[in-house]
Amino acid sequence: MILFLGIVVSLNLGQYDHISKPEVGLRLTSITTAIGAVDNETDRQSLSYRAYLFNGLEDEVYVDWVEPLLHEELSKRLLTKDSRVVVSMQLAPGVSIEITGSVIFSSEGLSKEEIAKWEPLFTGIKVLYHRQGHSVQEILPIPGIVITSAQVLKYGLLNKSWVVGAVQDIEHR
Repeated sequence: MILFLGIVVSLNLGQYDHISKPEVGLRLTSITTAIGAVDNETDRQSLSYRAYLFNGLEDEVYVDWVEPLLHEELSKRLLTKDSRVVVSMQLAPGVSIEITGSVIFSSEGLSKEEIAKWEPLFTGIKVLYHRQGHSVQEILPIPGIVITSAQVLKYGLLNKSWVVGAVQDIEHR
């Protein structure tokens, strides 16, 4: 009787062998930031960052650019016209690349303590990449920060490819 149950269990578990593990996708593994005065002017600050982008997909992607998404108060004071960082690089599966950038914002009338209250300064990173002949624009969360539904609506995080993917998943069930 015990031998029989063991065979039934192994047969039932075997039916799930074809189910693949979900891909991890592109993700930020870490980000560091620093703030400092621009040209010794206390009314203008530079926010520099270094981020590591990891390709957890099963195939190579071509990363076009990344753009930091900033705290609302910082965004209102942004002096940098275009905060995108052009990457233009192939990224193999299981490989990370370092991305550095900076933005300048007006700190006029603010103390260091008031700026510190804006933490976290980054709410995400928008990335444009190509995968299997398709262009994909995606918002990557900052490690340790949860993206809220308000951010989904504000930054238009609902991406057409996600909706198509969800519909395809439902159709295959």
